Amino acid sequence: LTALWPLATADDHQRLTTFADRASTSPVAAMRYHAALLGLARARGLLADRHAYRAFRQYVRYVRLSQQLRSTALLDELRELEHVAETSHLKTEEQRTHARLLRQVELLDHLIHVKLSPRDLADYRALRASLTTETLWGELRE
Repeated sequence: LTALWPLATADDHQRLTTFADRASTSPVAAMRYHAALLGLARARGLLADRHAYRAFRQYVRYVRLSQQLRSTALLDELRELEHVAETSHLKTEEQRTHARLLRQVELLDHLIHVKLSPRDLADYRALRASLTTETLWGELRE
């Protein structure tokens, strides 16, 4: 798109913007957007090289496949698997305390490095009051 945009006309810009706005509404709309991109790139000579064309097709395929993933559902399933693994492997209260502290430190690390997922942010907000140095040190000493 970066290489294509300067070569496109104002009508092309309008058409692509309209397709892009609708692309997230359905798989069919996303396919129309990618088809419009492909047609415009081909018309402007960007895909004259067979390798460039193949790379572009692979990119469009990757985007289409990634749009089919339901990331929230996937993350929820992973969270459930983690919970089952913790429940079956953490037998003592000390092990559970260490796992809880590790999760709290992980949340703080994600917060500091601005990489909290929506689920992590919800967990952080729920634990925010208990994430003080005094609380963490108190749990470590026990």
